[in-house]
Amino acid sequence: MYNHKRKEKSFWHRLWSDCGRPQSGTVAECMRRTRSAYHYAISMVRKNEECIVSERIATAMLSSDRNFWEEVKHFRSCSAVSSRIVDGLSDASCISELFVDKYQDLYGSVSYDSADLHSIVDELNQKIF
Repeated sequence: MYNHKRKEKSFWHRLWSDCGRPQSGTVAECMRRTRSAYHYAISMVRKNEECIVSERIATAMLSSDRNFWEEVKHFRSCSAVSSRIVDGLSDASCISELFVDKYQDLYGSVSYDSADLHSIVDELNQKIF
């Protein structure tokens, strides 16, 4: 439904633009009506997103033609939003230096025996190579 509304809205918008963007008339009314229907469909999808996802997963579980795990993967593969400001810093190099300092403090806070650390590094290198 959503894709159909988008295609219909795009068609009428292009036609409206090609007609010189009239403010009144049949083309303008169709453009406004389809744009409104498209935005209404978007708001309904956002409003009912949880229900839609649950229904798709349930359908995938009950149906043999849809793969349940692909639906779950699709549901969980939302992109994470990362902040552009960390501790008041917005420059990428300053933020990376901040993380370097934090990790040095973190890893430097635990005492260790350098001989034990070297034997662990040697053992890991042997297993890797």
